[in-house]
Amino acid sequence: MQKQPVLFIGHGSPRNAIDESGFSKALKEYGRSLRLNTPKVILCVSAHWFVDRFFIAKNENSDIIYDFFGFNEDLSQFKYKYKGSKIWAQKIKEVFQTEPLEYDEERGIDHGVWSVLAHLFPDADVPVVQMSMNRKFSIEEHYRFYAKLKPLRNEGVLMIGSGNIVHSFAGLREEIDAKPYDWAYDFDAKIKKCILNNSIEELLHYEAFGDCARRAVPTIEHYLPLIFSMSLKEESDRILFIYEGFQYSTMSMLSFAIADGLKNF
Repeated sequence: MQKQPVLFIGHGSPRNAIDESGFSKALKEYGRSLRLNTPKVILCVSAHWFVDRFFIAKNENSDIIYDFFGFNEDLSQFKYKYKGSKIWAQKIKEVFQTEPLEYDEERGIDHGVWSVLAHLFPDADVPVVQMSMNRKFSIEEHYRFYAKLKPLRNEGVLMIGSGNIVHSFAGLREEIDAKPYDWAYDFDAKIKKCILNNSIEELLHYEAFGDCARRAVPTIEHYLPLIFSMSLKEESDRILFIYEGFQYSTMSMLSFAIADGLKNF
C-alpha cells in the first residue's frame, strides 16, 4: 500500500451532507481518486469534539451524532452507516505511549466527520475512528502532539482534519453564494499562502495577521483541525487544493490534500 494522503476539509454547514453544490461535487470527485489507494481506516479530527482531554473513540457500532439544531427535518433523517474499529483505536493510542489519551467507548462521529465522509466515502465501507482536541493544550502543543501520528500514513491510515479556516457567525448571510467580506477573503488568502509555503510558525501564530484574524477565528476550534493536518506534512509532500470558495460570506470552504509527489494546483 502506498503512503496515504492527509486531508483538510472545510466542512461548513451540516447541510453540506445532503445539499448539492460545487463543494459537494468536488469532494465526490476527489473521493473517487482515493479508491486508487483505499485506506484501511480513516482517522478524523473535527472542530466539534473540543473537550478538556484528548480522547479517541473506541467502538464498533455507534450512531452518528446530530450535534446541531434549527435545520429542516430532512437533515436529522440523514444516515451514514459507518463502522468504528476498536483494533485501530488501540493501534493509534499506542503511538502516543505515555501521552495523555483516553478511550471513549460510546461516542459516535459528529457532523464535522459524517458530512464530509458522506461525499468522500458514500458507501461507508472504510472504518472510521475519531480523535478529540484538547482545550487545555496550546496550539503549539496540538501541533507537536498530532505530529506523532505521521508514521501511520505508511500503514494505511487516511487522516482528515475537518474545520474551517474562516468560521464566524458575525455577519453570516442566508444566501449560500453570498460574497465573502474583505476580511474573510484576506485571512483565507494569507493562510493559503502559508499552507503552500509550509510556513508553520505563521500558521501557529495566525493572530499576528491582525484584525482579519480576529474576525475569521473568533474561537479556535474550527482552526485547530488545520493544525492537525499540517502537523502530518512531510518534506516530500505537495499540496493539492480540492476546493476553494466561501459559503454564507463567513465560511471558508478551502479544502486540500497533502500527498507525496502532487503538484501544486
